[in-house]
Amino acid sequence: MTRQPVLSCHLHSFKDIGKDLLDPAHGELRELFRRFAVPSRLSALARDLGRSLGRDVEQCRRHVADWLAGEDDALRLPDGKTGLAVVRAMSQWVLDYPQDGTDAGFPFDRPLLDLYRRCLRALRASESLLRKPHDNTGAHAALERLHRILEPARSELPFQRPARTLERRARLHDELRAALRLRPTSPAAFAAPADAKTQRLELRDVEQAVAAFTRALAKRRPERGSAQDERQAIDLVLAHLERHGPSLWGHVIDLPPKLGRGIRLVERTNVILEAFWHEIKHGERRRSGRKNLADDFELLPPEAVLARNLTRADYVAVVCGSLDDLPPPSPTSTPPSDPPPACIRPPGGCDSGKSNERRYRLAARWSAMKERMAPRNGPHFIFPRIIICRHRGRTSSRTKRTSHFACSVPCHLSESWRSA
Repeated sequence: MTRQPVLSCHLHSFKDIGKDLLDPAHGELRELFRRFAVPSRLSALARDLGRSLGRDVEQCRRHVADWLAGEDDALRLPDGKTGLAVVRAMSQWVLDYPQDGTDAGFPFDRPLLDLYRRCLRALRASESLLRKPHDNTGAHAALERLHRILEPARSELPFQRPARTLERRARLHDELRAALRLRPTSPAAFAAPADAKTQRLELRDVEQAVAAFTRALAKRRPERGSAQDERQAIDLVLAHLERHGPSLWGHVIDLPPKLGRGIRLVERTNVILEAFWHEIKHGERRRSGRKNLADDFELLPPEAVLARNLTRADYVAVVCGSLDDLPPPSPTSTPPSDPPPACIRPPGGCDSGKSNERRYRLAARWSAMKERMAPRNGPHFIFPRIIICRHRGRTSSRTKRTSHFACSVPCHLSESWRSA
């Protein structure tokens, strides 16, 4: 019996290595920025300066653009409100650190490392402006405030160690990404896929590149000395590649003679499948308006996914020629009626199982319940959810925090609900 191959997604394997490699230092930087409150203090500075500019903010923004494009080699802090606008623009530029990424998420992007780099650059720029003569005392005071906020990123030793570690490990991670040839996704990549021969050559080249990268890492691994972090990082990458290496390859599958021989190629990643699943969930949320789709997908038939193939012209041509030639739908029987409201368990019910729990969750969708909950001309009263949430003769933990909601029902039902 032929053994079924087990293949790993290259993208998720790369992400797994990146999280183990970069997350400790990245998390340490996150805690340092929170402890010294650098982003929040920058936001407060930008907000205070914006209030000082008032209605002149648009005019000051144009003056800042002219100041940046000017030919003044000295590049002094401008006078008036324009100087405040320059300091505000510097603080906002530091806060705009996500712009340095590719919107691919961690570990492809390292946002806190980008924030650290921008802090150092803005710190050097502010020191350059502070050393030059000035007459604008208000803007100079705001610039000193900006310098005090950014100074811990350079002067505090706890910032330097994780930043250097993250820089060093990020280069190692980028080398692995180059070997795996994982590029940022784009619509063009899905619109025009390469032919089978090109994909097969690419798979072979990627496998050879990863093998060469593995051999190079083993050679440059320091055996002893002070490079302990580099040694640990290389060992971590090599351990991942040794553990998941066999499942990274084998995407070219040879067909047996009874199937006409030839080959079949499996995608290196499951990005297309995940994008398709995201599209289905997005469409279902737009249709139902609900955030939690657990019950919706439990009731969704499997054919609903296959029916989406009818949007592809090549699939339709093979199956039926055209959509007009589709067979008519089979006559359906009368849909079953909703369960009677008596299926709701009384407060003293004793049986409790997961199958019944799901029935309770769907109780609010019964047509009879909908009719009873419909607003009518009657007394307005409040009743608890405890009617449905009783289990084994005792109140569940959920009903101890009983949430009440108001509803208007006919007069003849009010006593029955209260007695229940």
